[in-house]
Amino acid sequence: MNVDDIIAAVKSHAVAEYEVEGWDFFVECYTDKDYRTAIIENKLDTEEKALAWFGKLGRCLNERRNAIQAEIF
Repeated sequence: MNVDDIIAAVKSHAVAEYEVEGWDFFVECYTDKDYRTAIIENKLDTEEKALAWFGKLGRCLNERRNAIQAEIF
């Protein structure tokens, strides 16, 4: 699987899971260049590895967002 195919798979998954555990960050904030950099630097050479990695990052970002929002109220 080449990088462009992995990018397409991650983007598609992010749209489908937009409201789940931080996937919205990738829809709203990531460019193809950002995806490409993360995939290459982290050696995410399969769709499964990429989805796992981005999922973990999304959960971390979502936890941070929730903590910040909790302080507002």
